[in-house]
Amino acid sequence: MKKKPTRKQHYVPQVYLKGFSNCGNMINAYWSDNNGIIKEKCVPIESICREKYLYELKNDSDELIAVNYIEKCLSVIEGKFSGYRNILLKKAFNEGNQKTKCFFSAEEKAFWILYIGIQMLRTPNVLNEAKSFSRECFGKYLSGNLSDNIAISQCLPFLKEMESGEQNCLLSFIKPMLEMSIALGVDSKGRIITSDNPVYPFSSDKTIENFEEIVFPINDQLVIFLFGGDLKEKRGKNKLLILNDENVDSLIKLIACPDRKMIFSKQPLSDKYRQLIKLARNDKADDDKK
Repeated sequence: MKKKPTRKQHYVPQVYLKGFSNCGNMINAYWSDNNGIIKEKCVPIESICREKYLYELKNDSDELIAVNYIEKCLSVIEGKFSGYRNILLKKAFNEGNQKTKCFFSAEEKAFWILYIGIQMLRTPNVLNEAKSFSRECFGKYLSGNLSDNIAISQCLPFLKEMESGEQNCLLSFIKPMLEMSIALGVDSKGRIITSDNPVYPFSSDKTIENFEEIVFPINDQLVIFLFGGDLKEKRGKNKLLILNDENVDSLIKLIACPDRKMIFSKQPLSDKYRQLIKLARNDKADDDKK
């Protein structure tokens, strides 16, 4: 009996989005353009951030192979998310941890770097770019489906055990991240929001080898920062950061960048944050014109 594939596969995990939900199954969703928010609706978490057969591989006959294998591997990692998030929640609101010089354990840092790296690579935009590149490289020798399979396997290399010295896209992302310092930002007022592409990397030379900062909201109260380059020393290592109003405003503007189509918030967005989102998108549009 053939395995039945999961038809609609989530590229932002439901367990992640529940951290931005009041009830656990519904979330405030906002669609925006350069003029600000153009549509808003409270929607089921299950219904968003998903695409048909996103992680499935196909043979030359367009038949699915290794059905649900990558999807199940991702679900194992997602299954650990809540536990690691709960650890951070317990530590974040313990006043004694505000002065600690080693907030994240080595195990916690390793998990979050792996999780963030996978989240960056599992989105439709990245997978489609990888497929296009793979077809350019192998199109003369392989069918489109087989070229696509190579791209997916490079971004999400779960199909076989890695051999010594072997390289793939995930390792290329994770290696520079391991050298970055890590910090946890905390907003006790629960104002942090997220989007349909929830990792925000910055590199002035546009290369993954020189990540200067990576921002990843975990829920409405917590956000992980990774610092590289000059920021590694300026921002401090492995610490807890209490976010003030200005810090939160900067986060809102970052998350509202035009590369993201949808924004998600636990609480309905205030007029102030709606204006910040509009300003952030207008600023980016003006920069693109220059």
